[in-house]
Amino acid sequence: MKKVIIALLGVLVIVAIGLQIREIVDAYQIAYKEELVPDKKAVEANTKQQPLYEIGRAEGEQTRIEKLYAFDQTVNGELKNVVLVDRKYGLTNKASDDFFTIAPGKPATDQEKKSFQPMIDRLDAEQIQAEVISKHQVVASENNKKRTLTLYKVFYKDTDQKEYLFFIEKDGGLKLDLFKRGFSRLANY
Repeated sequence: MKKVIIALLGVLVIVAIGLQIREIVDAYQIAYKEELVPDKKAVEANTKQQPLYEIGRAEGEQTRIEKLYAFDQTVNGELKNVVLVDRKYGLTNKASDDFFTIAPGKPATDQEKKSFQPMIDRLDAEQIQAEVISKHQVVASENNKKRTLTLYKVFYKDTDQKEYLFFIEKDGGLKLDLFKRGFSRLANY
């Protein structure tokens, strides 16, 4: 009887260890898929923007590509453009060659800021401090066609006072969320 109980306990321990190993492997695979970084040389060649420096992951709403990656083009210490591309660009043939180029902006007027007040109020209700900062011209290159959009840069702080930013259309359509922490160098962009 003791041998049967010991054998069952041994089998249970082996199954438990196997399940733990499987969970670790699954978590690693998910993390690896999330952290895809586009091939910088391919992005520079496609967007005609160089040199590019990594900013990090970004998300798109109302865009053909949702999982994006952001770069900035800095020349002689001056930030020229922010470029967003498919996270898989240059890594797989299935990656889209669509991209967004965000030009430096001008401060938003008081009237423009007021037009975003409902969104700001909604964010503030979620305990997020948000503020519309500036207006930017954005060139969206989709399916080898270019169109120019006007997006507004919104800075926000979470409850831990970490800063984030996103760019959004006035009518609330297209949104490019660069949710990396500490965008101090993009503050005056």
